[in-house]
Amino acid sequence: MSIKPSEWQNQSSSSQYSTLESVFNRCFEETDNITLKAAELKYIEDERRRTEDFNTRRDEILGLIKEAKSASEFKEYDEAFLKMKSAVDLLELDVEIKKAMTNYYMASVHNSVAWYALLNNDLESCNTYLKNGMKYDFNNMLICGNKGLYHLLNNQYDDALNAFTKFKRRDKLTNTDRKWIDVIAEDLAILESLGFTNSDFDKIRKELNIDQSIIDQFKNKFSKDK
Repeated sequence: MSIKPSEWQNQSSSSQYSTLESVFNRCFEETDNITLKAAELKYIEDERRRTEDFNTRRDEILGLIKEAKSASEFKEYDEAFLKMKSAVDLLELDVEIKKAMTNYYMASVHNSVAWYALLNNDLESCNTYLKNGMKYDFNNMLICGNKGLYHLLNNQYDDALNAFTKFKRRDKLTNTDRKWIDVIAEDLAILESLGFTNSDFDKIRKELNIDQSIIDQFKNKFSKDK
């Protein structure tokens, strides 16, 4: 079997694959190399099963993350915490899937567990997952923000201020147009809407020079969501 270069170039990728497969099959037949053919078929089947297994495990993790976000939308933060924690625990145990994720992604999912823990006033778990997330991305802005909130709720004002001033007011979160100062203002408003009271909230707002219009904007937003 032969094919001209011009004919090969005009074929689609699937057609090229079929052509190569035909060449291989003919080679196996003409050389009577059944053993090699069997080995190739086994390799293809093993790869198919491996990919299928990988996708199944990955989809289970992504499904838990989706369920966590859905629970959060309904303010079921305890359920959101448990679902997200389960997803991260599976991810940490699965070396193959974990290897396929970026450090930014790993830091972000750990941060999500920390955030849901914070909303449940589970400061110990919050601190644990913040530390775990920082191992992947020490300068992750969301982790830094939640670290500041954690210190505020632990009455560690100076540590909170250090976390909140690590970035400039107008710095933007990775892959978004959200300003650093707006994220802090929003998170403080969310905590207050859930009944968290702390005299340092207003103190940190003044220290960071957060505009009153921004404070009122987020307070009104989350008071309506109650």
